[in-house]
Amino acid sequence: MDDDFILYIIVLVAVIIFSALIAFSFESTGNNLGSGSGTKAGNSTTALSQLTITASGSVSNASTQSLLYVSINGTGPTTQAATQNLSSTLNRFNSTIAPFINGNLSKITTSNYNTYKVFNSTIFQAQESLMVSLPNIANTSAAIGAVSNIPNVYISEAAPELSNAQIKGMRIQALQLALANATSQADALIGPNDTIYATNISVNNYVVYPFAYATAQASGPGTSPAITPKFYGGTNQVTESVSVVFSWGKKQ
Repeated sequence: MDDDFILYIIVLVAVIIFSALIAFSFESTGNNLGSGSGTKAGNSTTALSQLTITASGSVSNASTQSLLYVSINGTGPTTQAATQNLSSTLNRFNSTIAPFINGNLSKITTSNYNTYKVFNSTIFQAQESLMVSLPNIANTSAAIGAVSNIPNVYISEAAPELSNAQIKGMRIQALQLALANATSQADALIGPNDTIYATNISVNNYVVYPFAYATAQASGPGTSPAITPKFYGGTNQVTESVSVVFSWGKKQ
């Protein structure tokens, strides 16, 4: 018997043995290679596969608060004079807005402050940008009207705002909807013949979307009657995103 024939027999036997091992391994893992893992269920083996689904849920609600974006200017021949004029206007603004924020000046936040010399002029200007959170959105129209009658005070935007309590409750509802959405997608993809399990849930992020806001821009000499525009709060939306790992399989 020559060496080539012996080598052929050895290779043939090796292939047969290797094929038998693969068949045995394939059968013992429930026809699931790579992503599955076997778990014991009583005296039978349940072969599990995994699927990751990212889904979102959204909840809309009418806002109970509003946010005013206000800019206040002061001018003068020097930086000091401009700052003094700004301070005087700011005091008037504070006394005007106070009834709309229940006297709580912590509802006013400075987002920007700067002083500069006006280009190609001897005049200096001091400017402060404010955000005012109104606890009752129903007072927004009246607040805009009262503030717009103050000289050198400008309202650049008014927007509805969800309260912290609203956001907390809406997040819970949005998470429930996101999980239900992910589960329905898993059911559709896997089919009715398997039992699925949510083995891991990750909350990705949440976003608050304003669905309506009003803009206003007004200033006056202080002698005209107060203007009361119409402000419509509309609704805001909270969206939650989750990633869910589902396992499924049939009992063998």
